[in-house]
Amino acid sequence: MDAGHNVLAVGGSKMPEKSALRQFANECGVEFDKRGSQVVDHMHFDARLDRVTGLHTAVTSARVSRAVFGADFGGSVVSRGVGLSVKDDSALVRELLTAESSAYSFAADAAVTKYPESTGTDTVLVAAVQTNENARAVFVGSLEMLGNEFLAAPGHKNREFATLATQWAFKERQVLRWRELKHHNRDNPSFVNPPSYRINDQLHFSIVIEQLDAESGEWVPYVADNVQLEFVMLDPYYRVVLDHDGSGLYSTKFQIPDVFGVYKFRINYDQPGFTNIFFEQQVNVRPFRHNEFERFLPCAFPYYAGAFSMMGGFFVFGVVFLYQAQGDHKKRD
Repeated sequence: MDAGHNVLAVGGSKMPEKSALRQFANECGVEFDKRGSQVVDHMHFDARLDRVTGLHTAVTSARVSRAVFGADFGGSVVSRGVGLSVKDDSALVRELLTAESSAYSFAADAAVTKYPESTGTDTVLVAAVQTNENARAVFVGSLEMLGNEFLAAPGHKNREFATLATQWAFKERQVLRWRELKHHNRDNPSFVNPPSYRINDQLHFSIVIEQLDAESGEWVPYVADNVQLEFVMLDPYYRVVLDHDGSGLYSTKFQIPDVFGVYKFRINYDQPGFTNIFFEQQVNVRPFRHNEFERFLPCAFPYYAGAFSMMGGFFVFGVVFLYQAQGDHKKRD
């Protein structure tokens, strides 16, 4: 995964305690339950698949991740195997399938004399990890879930679940990319992506975002209303939501701040279930040159008025003073 590769890992209740798979899962923030334990559910189970043992270990669950499988995924998935637990402080781990609230993880053929490994919806059946570099790993606690008998089980959607999960694991779906990043001064649209701007310039920014279609394998427009652009110098001076035209083109317009320095265009888009989009592009913002200022600045009008009023007042004072002095000399004569 450090090299950007993807992994699909399947375990079971007989997996050794010190196996490489357990160690790899722990490094990813996922922990398999102890050897010999199984997920048991006395209320949600498939009686036909459980007829041999009768231990209610062929558990069923409809608690799938809507972010990965979509809101229209309906139906249950049947599984028989070991439970998983997810570390609370791991922000990169996602629960793809969890057990129902009546399930627990313990030795199926033993009496429950102590607190189980996990209970209820905390019992994870399938977990996924996506790193910041968009490498993916899916951990499945049941090998039988992917077997022919369970895939063909009537009334369940194991085959559809397995197809979507493996496509997601190997980045055949819910993958985003960006291209055609453009920014320019609105007064000079022919000069695209200049290295520097001037304070208070009117700027136009645009980018194309696409997603991979799992069925055709082609890149199609990605449409969302929550893609944000940041214009950053240490802290964001602007954080704006990009407008889109429905064809994957996102754009916005804004005025550059009146503070010069080194800025960055930044998009950090992290939509649950999709690959992350993160990029930064640096631009310089300079002040006005000495010959670019206006001849008379509107903001300086009060100072202009003060200067001319002082000149006029001094002139009036001089006239009054001189005439007053002449009147006093005539009276003395």
